[in-house]
Amino acid sequence: MKVYAYDSYGGPDRLFADTRPDPDVGDTDVLISVEAVGLNGSDLETLRGSPAYARLNGLRRPRRQVLGTDIAGVVLKTGPGVTRFAEGDRVFGDILDIKGGLAERVAAPERKLARCGTLTATEAAALPQNGAIALQGIGDASLQGKRVLINGAGGAAGTLAVQRARALGAEVITAVDRGSKLARLSEIGATEGIDFERKDFTAQGDRWDLILDLFGTRGAGRVVRALKPDGRYRIVGGPVGALLSCGLIGSLHRSGGRSIGIMALKQSTDVLERLAGGVLDPIIDSIWPFEETPAAFAHMASGNSVGKVVITL
Repeated sequence: MKVYAYDSYGGPDRLFADTRPDPDVGDTDVLISVEAVGLNGSDLETLRGSPAYARLNGLRRPRRQVLGTDIAGVVLKTGPGVTRFAEGDRVFGDILDIKGGLAERVAAPERKLARCGTLTATEAAALPQNGAIALQGIGDASLQGKRVLINGAGGAAGTLAVQRARALGAEVITAVDRGSKLARLSEIGATEGIDFERKDFTAQGDRWDLILDLFGTRGAGRVVRALKPDGRYRIVGGPVGALLSCGLIGSLHRSGGRSIGIMALKQSTDVLERLAGGVLDPIIDSIWPFEETPAAFAHMASGNSVGKVVITL
């Protein structure tokens, strides 16, 4: 089967077309003919081998050489222990721990998949990881009268988080990203925008009830100043130093009203089924053919995309 692989850490130029044997199908695995792959920031981190936690895929060289975690496609074969799917079912899911989606076929555990429902393959591939981040990071409680800030709002997870905050009734949704993205973010629900290249949201004197930080561009000590006394701050990704400082600051504030911490993503079949049911609308920046996989990664790496970059096979 055709794949896009890499055998050393670096940028999109390290990706190359290759052929590999079809994957083995375990007892509770499903073999999928991949139709679409949604690119995540975690794919780019794993390709670069940076931040340091991305080297869990191999200290010097990647062990798993085929990236791709958000997938959608058609079931070709099921293992003997599979009970939820049959040949011909349209499925999608997040296979972060095994990867391998940038291929014509991939084998994935059935517990990591759900049926696409009415979603197209492109729409389904745009949702798994980033939709889960938006649902978990923003939550389910009413945000009526609340002020929400999303740092990195223009990315795939950020656009869905803006949408989720709007659906829950947030009074103010502050989108922090490049100035070129702010008009689009206003269209999908942001009530105000901050160009991070011009202003530091932690130094403005404003305060928010909820801050979802997708990139960790400000130290937790500075972010706390922008949080209301009973506010919640969650960091999703970023440099190791930012994550460590968040853990330290969070431990110092446990006795107060603020809640500060690292958001450990909890993916599940229930979450995927919610996404298939239409709780969030996928925001797709661009769609690329499989043959242009390196260019798709380069586009995402440029930081100019708004929403999800999707590759189709």
